[in-house]
Amino acid sequence: MNLQMLIQARSAKQKELQELLNVGVKEQRDFTDDEEEKYTTLEKEFDTLDKQIKRIQSNDARGLELDTLSKPPLVGTQYPPQDKPKETPQRGYSLLRAVNAMITNDWSNAELERSISIEMAEKLGRDTKGMFLPLSRALSTTDAGAILPKDYRGDMYVDILREESLVAKLGATILPNLHGDVDIPKSLGGVRVKWLGEGDDGEESEVQFDKITLSPKTASGAMAITRRLLKQSQNPEIEKLIEDNLRKGIAEAIDEAILSGDGTNNTPKGILNITGVNKITVAGDTPTYKEIINFETALANKKALRGTPQFILNPTLNGNLKSEKVDAGSGRFINENNAIIGYSALSSSFLADGKLIFGNFNDVIIGFWDVLELVVDTATMAKSGGVVLRIFQDMDVTVRHPESFAIKA
Repeated sequence: MNLQMLIQARSAKQKELQELLNVGVKEQRDFTDDEEEKYTTLEKEFDTLDKQIKRIQSNDARGLELDTLSKPPLVGTQYPPQDKPKETPQRGYSLLRAVNAMITNDWSNAELERSISIEMAEKLGRDTKGMFLPLSRALSTTDAGAILPKDYRGDMYVDILREESLVAKLGATILPNLHGDVDIPKSLGGVRVKWLGEGDDGEESEVQFDKITLSPKTASGAMAITRRLLKQSQNPEIEKLIEDNLRKGIAEAIDEAILSGDGTNNTPKGILNITGVNKITVAGDTPTYKEIINFETALANKKALRGTPQFILNPTLNGNLKSEKVDAGSGRFINENNAIIGYSALSSSFLADGKLIFGNFNDVIIGFWDVLELVVDTATMAKSGGVVLRIFQDMDVTVRHPESFAIKA
């Protein structure tokens, strides 16, 4: 079986795998036992064909397409004009090329994208029914090595999240590349120190520890791509628009979870709902200057006024504080130049009306397992020729020290 036949056979297996997957997506159910057995068999057959192809296509990992199946000519050989191989221009990573390849099961124009997903799967130690996405700023490069370094760097993903997520911008601790549940220790008390005279014994104190646990919770989102948009794989601005939307979707899921997640339906608990945060009583809908100071005081009394505390408010409340006077005579307002009592003040629509959080966001911990995974749903928009991109990200968020935050009760 020659290379072309192997590629065709592999495409056929990929098509069967995708059709089987689409059945579960369309009917919103998991595989039956027979479907699971069939899928496993198809995967093995696909992998066998893929290994054979990779042996032949030594340049697959760099996304170079072979224009001839014959052996390279000897040095100095002259090609007839009609037989001379065409030069393959270098190009950057293209998400839409990958999407189109998943739809048609023909990866001949998306070998770069496919090879990167395969390498990511190998580095992560697991497979995917879709593909893995390297959502880094390196997507415009023509070098697969620049997109996926020898040692997978989770910090590149962290940098992107800090650009998109409000909570991440405020200094949240981000832990990438996690495996299994992760226990993070925390001390329940400080070290007791006393002054000693000559010959006195040192103070003995029992140090107590607790732990908080990060466990993977799957966040999923969907993005509709029209038939016309699918044809724009050569347009870098369209590519960037789609990539940015995917990144922002994950970032918004993080912000919503850590600020106001209620802990139900597999969602994490956010700052507004965790036990142990300081709750400040406010008489009216808008806090007075004195009541705002109580937020700072609450943290100071718990020895938690450390790091760089900041305010996050509902947008309406944030606007109200810009017109709420500090006192009757100074002409100053509680929120001036996006600062409240000397601390940065930002707004988020993920906080309900009247809600306010003050605290040290370094104590927020965001954990990630693996990287962003993409599955193409061809069934939902089949009548219009479009597709739905379904993304999956395993992650969790928690707060290490709840006493580092004060909320408006």
